[in-house]
Amino acid sequence: MIPPHITTPYSPELQHHLSGRLLLAAEIPFSPERLTEHIEAGYVTTKAGVSCENGKYDCSRCSNRNQQLFYTFPCKIC
Repeated sequence: MIPPHITTPYSPELQHHLSGRLLLAAEIPFSPERLTEHIEAGYVTTKAGVSCENGKYDCSRCSNRNQQLFYTFPCKIC
């Protein structure tokens, strides 16, 4: 966590790249440290890619709600 007395530099380039998008961290061409700084400073928010309510999945990126289109597979990144 960044202490409140330290001002995190605001990156207009990062903000422009993220504006209006829901991207995976791997799709963001900025360092993880820079992204973390912006998240901790409140410039950027995170959101789950898939949510589940009442046993029904909902994709935040493409708005899919068709349960037959969701699939589980082992992820080498996770």
